[in-house]
Amino acid sequence: MEKTDKPYALFDIDDSMYDGLSLIPLMNWQVSNGIITPESLWESEFARVGYREDRGNFQHENATQTLLQLYAQALKGARYSDVQSSTNEFYKQTNGFYDFVAPTVEALSKTHDIAIVTGEPQFIAEAVKNRFSIETSFSSEYEVDEGFVTGAITSYLATRHEKREAIAPFVNSRRYEGSFAFGDSDNDTEILKAAEHAVCIKPNARLNITKKAHEIMHRDLIALGVSPYDMSVVVKPHDWTIIPADQLTSNAVLGVVQKHYDSNQQPDKSV
Repeated sequence: MEKTDKPYALFDIDDSMYDGLSLIPLMNWQVSNGIITPESLWESEFARVGYREDRGNFQHENATQTLLQLYAQALKGARYSDVQSSTNEFYKQTNGFYDFVAPTVEALSKTHDIAIVTGEPQFIAEAVKNRFSIETSFSSEYEVDEGFVTGAITSYLATRHEKREAIAPFVNSRRYEGSFAFGDSDNDTEILKAAEHAVCIKPNARLNITKKAHEIMHRDLIALGVSPYDMSVVVKPHDWTIIPADQLTSNAVLGVVQKHYDSNQQPDKSV
């Protein structure tokens, strides 16, 4: 793939763009629209409890996979066009997205190639792309056969390693300098490591630990005379910004973007 001089920006959805786990309110919406049954929602609610309790440790990825599997089974036999349509409607009308998302995406879209990176299935990624006019997404894939959801999952994007492999061609074909990534947990580590500037939205404890470890490693290599741009991806990013819950505003996030991006190509903060 030919490399462009345009930098990139990567966004996780749940707890990073959306306040919480968007899958359960989506499933409630689809129950009311007759896409899935109430029973399947109850099963997923139990899995959601595990997801919230596991957020911040390695079992978080397992809980995410369990939710994906339960949801795939809930949709088995549904017409894919109905699933996509109901998903589009939900994400178009929901007020669950953080206030910073729309102005930040709009500002960055003028100078960056933007991509969503999520463990959610493809139709959720597509709906979020549509809401914010984003062109690219990487997601888990539910199998569709002759227009119907089969209940099988053809590929997962639930673990940090799966995310790293999925985004590699995208980031490697674009400019690293000036790039951004937005995530909330250690499950997003590989997304955050792929960008020069990592923006941690209400980060969990493990992501805070990861941030500190990378800062120490980066500092020690600098002391040894290693150039930042000669370092392997294991010590990227070079800049981490923590935005806690009580400081999560549009001005705070746009301020981070404006502060770190090239002054000659800064996104417009006035949008």
